Amino acid sequence: MRELSAVAPRPIYQTPEILRSEPYKRWIRSFRCLACGKRWGIEAAHTGPHGGSQKSSDSACIPLCQEHHREMHRGVLRFQERYRLDIPREVERLNAEWRERRKAA
Repeated sequence: MRELSAVAPRPIYQTPEILRSEPYKRWIRSFRCLACGKRWGIEAAHTGPHGGSQKSSDSACIPLCQEHHREMHRGVLRFQERYRLDIPREVERLNAEWRERRKAA
């Protein structure tokens, strides 16, 4: 019998609560673009679910240059495959690093 995780793909979007944090987004923008490595023009790209005119949680942001941010919104799964990114894992990694950084402060 196969494990459920082997059958069903991991959900792309898992954000339990909506967080709004300018310091977090500013910190995200301090990284290189995850797709191309650019250092300039970095945006905090929201990756989680959103409906109506509401953005996903700031905790679901990843650093992308403007070009790759737009490309991601044209198709997240295709974007992940093209750049070999695991967006949920990147979000988890960034959140963990932020928590550690906050503890140290």
